[in-house]
Amino acid sequence: MFSILFFIVLILMIIGLFKPSFVKMKSKKQTLKILGTATIVFFILGVATAPKHKEKQLDNTSQTKTETQMTTALPYNILKVEDVSFPGRKRISSFISINDTNPTFEEKAQTVIKAAKDLCKKYNADVVNVVMEASKGAIGKGYSLAICEYAPDGGGYSGDQNWTCKVKSSKNNPTVQQISILDHWYNERDNYQKDGLTDEDSLKAHLASELNIPVEKISLPFIEMAEYSSK
Repeated sequence: MFSILFFIVLILMIIGLFKPSFVKMKSKKQTLKILGTATIVFFILGVATAPKHKEKQLDNTSQTKTETQMTTALPYNILKVEDVSFPGRKRISSFISINDTNPTFEEKAQTVIKAAKDLCKKYNADVVNVVMEASKGAIGKGYSLAICEYAPDGGGYSGDQNWTCKVKSSKNNPTVQQISILDHWYNERDNYQKDGLTDEDSLKAHLASELNIPVEKISLPFIEMAEYSSK
């Protein structure tokens, strides 16, 4: 606002120096005294107020970004924790789950990062591996929603691998029905072994009857993973 007034008064002053009567002044001296003073005042006010307004906008943007980052991690449940240490290197492997059935790519990534940091602090570990499972009944079967490998000292698993945190998250989420099938599949699979292999046709027929869904709907989900960050 003051910047606009500055330019208006500046233009009037220049005109008044050539034709004082046009700006209702009696002389060039009066024009310079009154409009010159006003020009200086508006210039100072414009300079003084503009940076503060911009700084306030930047502060608000930064605050909003920080608050967004803080709210992306979801509550999680610890399913299993294993100590896989070797001499000189404390290593923890863990599996977690979440209750949200449709988390975002960002939320899954931030949740495993938070879990890794929490477990690292709790067990005073050098390295923590966290896997977010799609199903509580299929732990370690490869149906992960997110994975975080965290070594705060920057040494990776061995101590000299030169990485601190590697995170992957899934692009998609299995449906509630797919998770139910996954749970039942691994709960019943041992009962349908034949010559060292799973009799999938018989297992599918059993699950279709048990879950009351068409047999063609019985399939295990495909979960596509993508890198979230690596450093």
